[in-house]
Amino acid sequence: MLTFFRKHVPNGQPQVPVKQTVEDLLKQEPPPEANSGHSKLCRTLADVVADAGAVSLLLQFLRTKGSAPFLLFWTEAARMEGRPPPWPSPALTDDVSEAAVAIFERFFAPDATERVAAPRGLVEAVEAVIRRKEAPPKDIFHPLQEYVFQVINKDHFDEFLKSDFFHQHKVEVLTSSQVRLVDLLLNESALFYFTEFMEQEGHQALVEFWLAATNFRKHLSDEPAEAQADAIVLYDKYFSLQATTPLGFGDSLRLQVEENICGEFGPSADSFEKAAAIALHAMERMFLPDFLQSQLYLRYLADLLQASNSTLNSTSNSTENNAPTCTNSIDDSDPDSIWKRSRQNGLSLGRIDELGRFEADFEPEPEARRESRLSRVMRRLVRPHDKEELAWRVAEMIVRDVTSVTLGPSSQAPSRPRRCPSTADS
Repeated sequence: MLTFFRKHVPNGQPQVPVKQTVEDLLKQEPPPEANSGHSKLCRTLADVVADAGAVSLLLQFLRTKGSAPFLLFWTEAARMEGRPPPWPSPALTDDVSEAAVAIFERFFAPDATERVAAPRGLVEAVEAVIRRKEAPPKDIFHPLQEYVFQVINKDHFDEFLKSDFFHQHKVEVLTSSQVRLVDLLLNESALFYFTEFMEQEGHQALVEFWLAATNFRKHLSDEPAEAQADAIVLYDKYFSLQATTPLGFGDSLRLQVEENICGEFGPSADSFEKAAAIALHAMERMFLPDFLQSQLYLRYLADLLQASNSTLNSTSNSTENNAPTCTNSIDDSDPDSIWKRSRQNGLSLGRIDELGRFEADFEPEPEARRESRLSRVMRRLVRPHDKEELAWRVAEMIVRDVTSVTLGPSSQAPSRPRRCPSTADS
C-alpha cells in the first residue's frame, strides 16, 4: 500500500515522519480548498476568458480566423464593468460616458477600426443610451457582450480546443509545478491515464466515486425526480454497512450522508460534497505525486505532443515538394543502402544521435547557430531547468515508438547516455 510521510514539528522539536495511509485520510476532515476550482484542461469558454494564459492563446487563434475584434470588445466591455484586463492595456478613463463612447467608436461605429458585426437592433439600442445626457450604466454593453460571447462559443470555440494553441496551453499546464488532480479528473484524455494508474494501485473506486458524486451535483437540478434513486444507489455502493464497494469513510460521515439524502425535500445538492472533497484530497496526497513520475504520465505527455502535428511537422509537406533532386548509386530495393555509403574524401559534416539530434563536426559561428525543431519544442515544453530530464524522456519515448514501427517490433531506440552534472546543477 502506498504511503507518504507528513512532516511534523511539535514545539520546535526535530521533524518526525508520520506515516499515513489512504484509510487514515478518508477518515479525516478535508482541507478548506479541497474540491474547489475548475480544471485548467476541462474548458468552457467562461473558464478560458477567466484564465489570463488561456485567453491570450484564444486571442491568437481568433486572429488567424479574422475574428479577434469579438474577443477584444468583450474584454474591453468587461474592463468597463471593473474586471481586470487579461493582458497589458491602456487604462480606461474614469468617466463612464467617455469610456463607453471610446469602446463604441472602436468596435461599432461605421468607420470602426476593429469593427464587430452585430445585430443592428442591439447596436442602435446601445447608441441611444450613449447619446443621452446622463451617464450610461457600466454594463451598457452587456447585451452585445452576450451576443459576441455566443458567436465565439458557437463558431470558434470547439475548433480552438482542437488547435495547436490549446495543445500548447495543455502542455504548459501539465509540465508546470502546479498540476492539480482536478486538472486531470475533469479532462477526458488525462482521466483515462489516471484511472488506469489508480486501477494498477487498486484504488480505482476512489476515482469512480468522485466522478459519480460530481455528476450527482451537476444533474440534480436537471432531473430532480431521479435524484433520490441516484442518491440511494451511491449510498448503497460506497457508504452503507453492507456497501458493495466500501471506500473506508468514517461513521460520522456515513451518518451525515444519510441525513442529506433522506431529508423532507429529498437529497440536497451537497449530499456527497464533503465525501467527494475527502476522496479528492486523499488521491491528491497519496497518488498524484507518483502518477506524475509514472510511465503512464510520460505516455500521456508523449501522446499530447504527437497530437499537435504542426509543432513538429508543419513544414514537412512543403520541404518534401521543394526538395532538390540528385542522383546517386543507391539500390532502390534496399533502403538501408543509403546508410552504407562510404564517405567521400573522408568528409563528414556530422552525425545523428539516438534521439534524432544532429551533432555537427563543424561548429558554426555563434551568431549563425540555429536551434533544431525538436530543441525548440523541448525549450517550449520545459522552461525550468529541473524539468529538462522529463522532457527528454518524453522525446525518447517518441523516438522509440517511431523506430518500433519503421524497423520492426524487435528493435529499440538506444538508451540515452546519463548526463554528467554540470556546475550549474550543483
